[in-house]
Amino acid sequence: MTDIREEILERLKEIAEELEGIKRVERDFIAISEDELPAVIILEGDEEADEGDPVGRPTTSPRRVTMTPEIRIMVRNNSADIGPQLSAFRAALIKAIAADAALKALVINGVGIRYRGLATALARGRTMDADMGLVFGLTYVLKPDEL
Repeated sequence: MTDIREEILERLKEIAEELEGIKRVERDFIAISEDELPAVIILEGDEEADEGDPVGRPTTSPRRVTMTPEIRIMVRNNSADIGPQLSAFRAALIKAIAADAALKALVINGVGIRYRGLATALARGRTMDADMGLVFGLTYVLKPDEL
C-alpha cells in the first residue's frame, strides 16, 4: 500500500534537511527553541480533489488531488539582515523543491509542483523573530485501491 501524500510530505522534510544553514527540521511540530533556529517546519496543510474528474466513475477510481502543505521558515536575528536572511532561505527552498527529481516523480506528469506564495510574521522583542510560511500546490494521483 502506498500513500503518495505521505511520501510527498516526507520528501519535503528531506529536502528541507538538505538546506544549508538550517539547524532543525520537523513535521507538524512548532515548539522550537531559540538555539535551534533557523528551523523549517513542514505542516500538513489542506488537500482538495479536482472536481473536473468525471463524476460517473467508480468510487475507487484514481482522482487528481492537490495538496497544499505549508512550509514554515523560522529565524531569530537581532540585526538588520533578518529580511535578507528570510529571503535567502525562501529562495533556496523554492529552488530545491522545484528541482527535486524524487518529488517530481511523485506528482502528476512530473510537473505537478506549483509555488503558490507566502505569508510572513515578524515579532519584536529583545531580538527579532521572523516566521515565513511558504505554500506549494502539489498535484498527485490518489488511488484509493492502493491505500
